[in-house]
Amino acid sequence: MRRVNRSTWGLSLGFLFIVVYFHPSASGQVTDQGEEAEGLTSTEVSSESRRKPMGAVQAKFFVKDNRWEVFPHFYAGVLNNSYANRFLVLSGIGVSYHASESFFLEGVVDFFPSFPRETYDDLKSLTRQLAERVEVGDEIPVVPEESMVASIGIGFSPVYGKINLVSYYVQNFDISVVGGAALLRIHMDHYQVTGFDEYGHAEITGPLAPRVTESFASGSLGLSIRFFLTRWLTLRTDARLYGYIDSDVVDYSNPYVENGVTRYPLKSVFRNSFILAVGLSSFWPRQ
Repeated sequence: MRRVNRSTWGLSLGFLFIVVYFHPSASGQVTDQGEEAEGLTSTEVSSESRRKPMGAVQAKFFVKDNRWEVFPHFYAGVLNNSYANRFLVLSGIGVSYHASESFFLEGVVDFFPSFPRETYDDLKSLTRQLAERVEVGDEIPVVPEESMVASIGIGFSPVYGKINLVSYYVQNFDISVVGGAALLRIHMDHYQVTGFDEYGHAEITGPLAPRVTESFASGSLGLSIRFFLTRWLTLRTDARLYGYIDSDVVDYSNPYVENGVTRYPLKSVFRNSFILAVGLSSFWPRQ
């Protein structure tokens, strides 16, 4: 019984040695099955291996080159006005011409009208706190309220990507940087305190006439994000920062009279308006 086992093990080991020694992959005679099927020589295989690998991001399914983009603002609002709410549904529109996939020219107009105070009280809590610190009959310091902005700019789209949102659905998007020049029109409104209620809250009337509106030349800088729903329709969000130079009172305790009008010493200050717009944009001609 022992002799049979030893001979069996000897034959098995010998057969295994022959298989391993003469196997093609061990001797280096054949490389990859795909390369052998293509009939490539070793020189051609080496050349193929040195070629630049294919990128992981596939071609996008939309084209912007030489197309117009129309962007009605379903909502636009000034987010950093501390004194009054400034927003409007269907407030404005943006039009862009895409000279290439990366660069475009853009023009934007937005309006922010003032609502009747009986319909919508747009004054924020900071304005009401200022009103509670003055006497009945006095005016609240100037309340700036943006009424219109018009801008032109140049955009650059350096980022394109895809997001896997739900299961196999892949969402295409791109991100653009936009810079340019703008014109802002801002109401410098005055409100008057007419009394206080039983809880100590100020009763405010205004804006007082005549209403003063000033125009400011401004620079603009912002971001645009487009989520492509189809080849010609996108969900777009714009964030723009408009900066301008204004004047502010240095000291209310040191007034002076000029041409019969009481004035206060002024200084130049930098102000900004941050405007967010959301809507659906469309590309023309459609593809």
